[in-house]
Amino acid sequence: MEGYKRVELEKGGSYNVFEEHFSSLHSLVVTNANRPDNGRNGSWSVEKSFTGVSTYEEAERLAKNGYDAPVAKMLGKLGAVKTTPKKRTVIQNGIVGYAPNVPNYLQGLPDSMIDMKIKRFPMKVVRIKYLCSYNCNTTTEQATDAGMKILEAVVRLEAEGYRVSVDTIFLVRSHKDNKEIAYMSVRVKDAEQPLDLKKVAYPLIHPSFHRALGFKWFSTSPKCPNLGCGLGASFSAIQGYEEARELVRKVDGDRHAVVLDIEKVLRKSGEEVLKNIRDMLKGEEDGK
Repeated sequence: MEGYKRVELEKGGSYNVFEEHFSSLHSLVVTNANRPDNGRNGSWSVEKSFTGVSTYEEAERLAKNGYDAPVAKMLGKLGAVKTTPKKRTVIQNGIVGYAPNVPNYLQGLPDSMIDMKIKRFPMKVVRIKYLCSYNCNTTTEQATDAGMKILEAVVRLEAEGYRVSVDTIFLVRSHKDNKEIAYMSVRVKDAEQPLDLKKVAYPLIHPSFHRALGFKWFSTSPKCPNLGCGLGASFSAIQGYEEARELVRKVDGDRHAVVLDIEKVLRKSGEEVLKNIRDMLKGEEDGK
């Protein structure tokens, strides 16, 4: 889905937002491969020190196969994660079952059979929107560190019984017109999907997701605004986190989304990031 949307913010005025949403990482890769260069958004090259890959094709392979290098390290750091059971076996009496309840039968009660049922616990859905667009002075190590903290939080939340969806979002302001914004989101995990760590790890952790696949989208999207020098600038780095969070929620029409920003995540430990998410969830539950 793509198109323009006028977004009014409480303190930051209004923005003309070009938005495009991809339902999967595969969809983004295929779209990039089938679009010619738009001739507007500058030039960029794949450099190992900047993108973490030597070629664009390497980034495509990681998108397809997943990024397993950090997974073992992360799991070793987390240790045994306690999992909250999502269902429980309940023994109850009824008129049908697999064995008789003799005392009830002798009393002539109708529920004289023992039955076993599976009781499922309701699971809350957490919708994480990760603003992973960052400026050129952000190192590959910083991008990796921030993504690891997000992935760790997702693992822990799922273990606690939450169903987590994850979108990665590029929110970039044009250098030519500071009211023009490019907004591209990719659904990297649905709430109903089991967590495939290496598939989710790539878009969250590897810098080539932003600096190869993302830049390719900027430079091939036929309707993307002219972002100018450097393919635009990180919106949240310039305007601040609060304004970026408001814009994301309004563009997506999801006022309960948990919006995380790379600049904010980098200043926190993994435990602090998880606490920050829990605090946001508690705030929504309390109606704040």
